[in-house]
Amino acid sequence: MSMPEHVQGDLKKIAEWLMYHNVDDYMIVYASLRSNALQKSLQGLKDYQKASSLTMAASTASGSAAPSPSSPVMVSLKLN
Repeated sequence: MSMPEHVQGDLKKIAEWLMYHNVDDYMIVYASLRSNALQKSLQGLKDYQKASSLTMAASTASGSAAPSPSSPVMVSLKLN
């Protein structure tokens, strides 16, 4: 998500003022929040991939990995 230039400029001025006045606690809080958000996102991706992998393994083990004769792919192959 992109912010308008004037908002980015305002944020830059605020950050510069805070840095100039040695108020850097906001960066520690921001880094912690971003880190937590990134960890949750990566864990969600990991869980999704694991679930997808288990689903594929189960369908391969049951022999349903091949498309059925009535699947759109197989029907289009028969038409050609």
